[in-house]
Amino acid sequence: IKQYFDFGIISEEIKIRKPDKKGFTLIMEHFNAMPEETVFIDDAAKNLTNAKDIGIKTILFLDANQLIDELKKLSVKL
Repeated sequence: IKQYFDFGIISEEIKIRKPDKKGFTLIMEHFNAMPEETVFIDDAAKNLTNAKDIGIKTILFLDANQLIDELKKLSVKL
């Protein structure tokens, strides 16, 4: 699925473990993005809660086809 994304950040790279809200904030600041402009994708539902709490759109990853469908619902240009 990497072909669908221009960039990505792995929690290990920023030394903050998900789902720490500080990590989401740091990433949004880095990209000058607002929560409503941000999508967080993870395969563990427990990791989505804090992102959702601060206004980030979230997707529980099940498989590539489902992810594509969910991104389209959010009007993400693929």
